[in-house]
Amino acid sequence: MSFQTIQQMSGYAMVAQSTRLGLVAEALSYSGVPAASASEVLQPGRALLQARPLPVSASSPDNSVPAFAVEVARIVKENGAPQVRYQPGHPLANDQGEVFYPDISTVEEMATMMSAARDFDAAVTVFNSARQMQGQVLELIAL
Repeated sequence: MSFQTIQQMSGYAMVAQSTRLGLVAEALSYSGVPAASASEVLQPGRALLQARPLPVSASSPDNSVPAFAVEVARIVKENGAPQVRYQPGHPLANDQGEVFYPDISTVEEMATMMSAARDFDAAVTVFNSARQMQGQVLELIAL
């Protein structure tokens, strides 16, 4: 597998994890946003990831190891039931004094954020290691 392929795979992984991090930030920002009805509640999105085979590189002498890139297949909105809170004095309260909030678990979102951040860091480490090894090969060739 060529250094270019390794760096390409790492780049795709960084983009996918960056998307996950952005969706977590969006969900956390939605967590306290009230709505007047259940249909108006903001719903967080989740990134569905998929592995996609990369084209075989002509510069790679050993094509026996397939290369895959992780990418965001699509972003799916969660359709969870909203939290209903009794707040009769709230400007968005309905006739029964109910205000609707997204059902977002801060703990779950933080766990997802930590997972995505660690995955992003791993992709950066792989990218930098491949770049460093490529530089060492060039130094050896120059000798």
